[in-house]
Amino acid sequence: YAAWLREVVERTGRLAGLWQGLGFVHGVLNTDNMSILGLTIDYGPYGFMDSFDPGFTPNMTDFEGRRYCYSNQPQACQWNCIQLANALFSADLVEKEAAEAALSRYAEELYATYNSKMAAKLGLNGHDQALTTELLTLMAQSEADWTNTFRALAHIPSTADTTSSSSSSSVPNNNSSSSPAEGQELP
Repeated sequence: YAAWLREVVERTGRLAGLWQGLGFVHGVLNTDNMSILGLTIDYGPYGFMDSFDPGFTPNMTDFEGRRYCYSNQPQACQWNCIQLANALFSADLVEKEAAEAALSRYAEELYATYNSKMAAKLGLNGHDQALTTELLTLMAQSEADWTNTFRALAHIPSTADTTSSSSSSSVPNNNSSSSPAEGQELP
């Protein structure tokens, strides 16, 4: 059961990282609305963000507390994994240490997936946390469209296109492709 729990936690972390990178908000993340297969299910009040708003939720019943809004979604998914681990532990199917080890994989998978997705959206070889944070801050302040902002970046000429030097790299090498430390906030 410990290996199974680890797999569920890793899949859930990757799924949440993909959702965050796509601007997708599930809307209702109760434990019964999550899949142990790491799939998106129970398409209730889901939505994709138009204007970037970290507090966006498509769930009209969630407007007041924003429990499942975009910025809270990763923590809600992690909480669901913790509840699964608690159930397995209570049933004596996993030891506490094994459950904790499995749960520690969530943040690693979440950040690795999110960082990879954001690096690709920005046309970078590796994730640049400062650039991503600055861009998302500006997008939130200006209410920029999520999809169109990233699509517009594809029309910006690369360094190789704007300089006569063929030796310059068109994509900066940030050497920051590793996952950030656990606890780092996702925008």
